[in-house]
Amino acid sequence: MNKHFQSAGFNLGVFSIFAILLLGYRMHEADNLKFIFLAWNLFLAWVPYVATLGLSASSRRYLIPLRLVLWLLFLPNAPYLITDMLHLHPRTDSPYWIDTFIMFVFSLIGILLFYASSKAVWNYLQEIRPTLAYWVLPISFALCGYGIYMGRWLRFNSWDAFQHPFRMSRFLLNHTLEPNNMLLIGQVTVLFGTMLLLLYRTLQSFR
Repeated sequence: MNKHFQSAGFNLGVFSIFAILLLGYRMHEADNLKFIFLAWNLFLAWVPYVATLGLSASSRRYLIPLRLVLWLLFLPNAPYLITDMLHLHPRTDSPYWIDTFIMFVFSLIGILLFYASSKAVWNYLQEIRPTLAYWVLPISFALCGYGIYMGRWLRFNSWDAFQHPFRMSRFLLNHTLEPNNMLLIGQVTVLFGTMLLLLYRTLQSFR
């Protein structure tokens, strides 16, 4: 079979098209745009993957730090799709099982994009300094868990890091140090960070 059709990027693209078609069908049948946010969230989930494409073979080495920063900033958007299941509840405009299936498909693509981009970073770190990968990725996954908290509970997105970096940093520092917020922040960060690490290690074992 042609290697192009076996590539992760091609298959993730086909999978994403399938998800968008499902979403389009759902919106057409329901005659509303209630789930349109899934398309935007899927786009954001693609950003960390695109940022790491050809990372190991990149000839523009001066761009690699920027690409790694983009990967880390946008990485939470991929597993963030899991939290969109909070929008699931019986509706009169669409069968519950259809909505559940669509949410699951988008979440699954987010998980696969998370793994694919993290694997690319792992491969790159293995090339330049193997020991880095063993602590950089776990720390990144913990930060990813915190990023999911920022997005779901505080309604920040990755663009805010570019648009309002200082204002966002001050707010996050004050919010995180507030005793009433620490428990939930810790729970979300630890649970998602641990889940992502276990997920990555499990998928790594299927080689």
